[in-house]
Amino acid sequence: KMWRKAVSLSCRASPSAPAVATHPPCSFTLPVQRHFFAYTTGATTALPSLSLLSATRTVLFHNSQTTTTPRAYRTQVMHELEQRGFVYQCTASGAAEFPSPSALPTTATTTATTTTTPASGVVPAVYTGLDPTASSLHVGNLLPIMALLHFQRAGYRPILLVGGATGRIGDPSGRSTERQLLDTKEVDANVASIQSCLEQFAPVPPLDKNIPLQPLSIVNNFYWYKDMHVLDFLRDVGKHFRVNTMLTRDSVKNRLSDEGLSFTEFSYQLLQGYDFLHLYRTHHCVAQLGGSDQWGNIIGGVDLIRRITGQEAYGLTLPLLLTKDGKKFGKSVGNAAVWLSPHKTSHYHYFQYFRNTPDDDVERFLKLFTFLTMEEIADIMNQHRLNPDQAAAQIKLATEATRIVRGDTAAQRALQVTELVFSNGSLSDLSADELLAVFAEVPTVHVPYEKLVGMSIIDAFSLATSKSKSDGRRMIRNGGLYINNEKVTNELVKLESTHIIGEKGCVLRLGKKDYYLLQAAPKTGV
Repeated sequence: KMWRKAVSLSCRASPSAPAVATHPPCSFTLPVQRHFFAYTTGATTALPSLSLLSATRTVLFHNSQTTTTPRAYRTQVMHELEQRGFVYQCTASGAAEFPSPSALPTTATTTATTTTTPASGVVPAVYTGLDPTASSLHVGNLLPIMALLHFQRAGYRPILLVGGATGRIGDPSGRSTERQLLDTKEVDANVASIQSCLEQFAPVPPLDKNIPLQPLSIVNNFYWYKDMHVLDFLRDVGKHFRVNTMLTRDSVKNRLSDEGLSFTEFSYQLLQGYDFLHLYRTHHCVAQLGGSDQWGNIIGGVDLIRRITGQEAYGLTLPLLLTKDGKKFGKSVGNAAVWLSPHKTSHYHYFQYFRNTPDDDVERFLKLFTFLTMEEIADIMNQHRLNPDQAAAQIKLATEATRIVRGDTAAQRALQVTELVFSNGSLSDLSADELLAVFAEVPTVHVPYEKLVGMSIIDAFSLATSKSKSDGRRMIRNGGLYINNEKVTNELVKLESTHIIGEKGCVLRLGKKDYYLLQAAPKTGV
């Protein structure tokens, strides 16, 4: 639904930028239709040049006088994000005025109790937060992580906040019902698992070879809340939030019109806002990234920083990854999840998730889930359109997306297994775990190992398919029965230990597509 709003914008020179040309303060009104106006400073003018960014809210932005200092870092990363489709909403000044990361890479010296601006010699940081509501992140969490890594590529210090404290409460954003609260031990275990998952990510390539990459920091907000007194929090933080403003947040309004909202969830806005303030003070964190349902919470943090420090911070939200029915794809809203952890989703199935991307989505996913350049993506899509049946774009997407999250070795192995299975090559090169992962969803019969070894192929066929033995003999005569993708030519064949891959099982194939798994139960006494 389109809406229009007259926004009075007050433009003034930035106090931190020396003026090349001066212009008196001015105010003007612009119609707004589901967009933000952000500006980029031209090379020879002090007036803002307005550019349109996809968004749905209005925020103030500030004019900045032109300087002779190049701003390649900040413009490069925002241009990169916009081209790739990451920008959904942003504070207008954030699009054009993210602080440059070209300062010396030193450690912030400010303390959590001061309200002074972080030292100017500190490389600015950008953060996104994730609550540990499960033992792994999922592909729905990947968008803000990828956006964060793009800032790392541009020289910013990336911070990933794992909500050891906020995970004990639960964020109501994007929820139609209240989250089931987790106990302390479960939250702590999830935090440790998520940190381990993040550490397996492959190194990112810089946007420019001259850009020094800053390491990814993982922080846990439990450590700055565990010794905080509730009265101090309400006095020092709560007084800066207005209830009438909090009630206008979509995450609150939607719940109030349905089953209601507990005070526990209502207070989440304050905690996320204080997280931003704490990271601003201690890590020179100047921007927060999040999904589009996080807009209200992010703006709450921007406002809190402005009220307490008098300084500007920035927010950027990203489009959500949705299921076919339009719901947020996630680990706790009833949808099947694709997990980033290999302990919950195998390398093969993670690869297959991206390999099965429809043609209509593959170019968008290449931009969002890989670090391929826009030129490389254009070339891949041109080749793909010439012969879409080969799925070259999907294979490249799956390989790159798996490499970023699981590493080079996992990506190459997932590609090899995929080629092996889809080319009907011999399965003997698979490991036992790969065999069970690849064929986890085919009809399966569990048979004791001792019984499986020595079983005739006809009995194995009948047991796996529930068809008659005469059907099995007919299938062999017609050349349509395979063991581990190797054709059976003699109905007197018996299963041998070499057929039982890793002593875990073997696969029967009927024709081209019908697979059955005979999974071996552990040996007696093992």
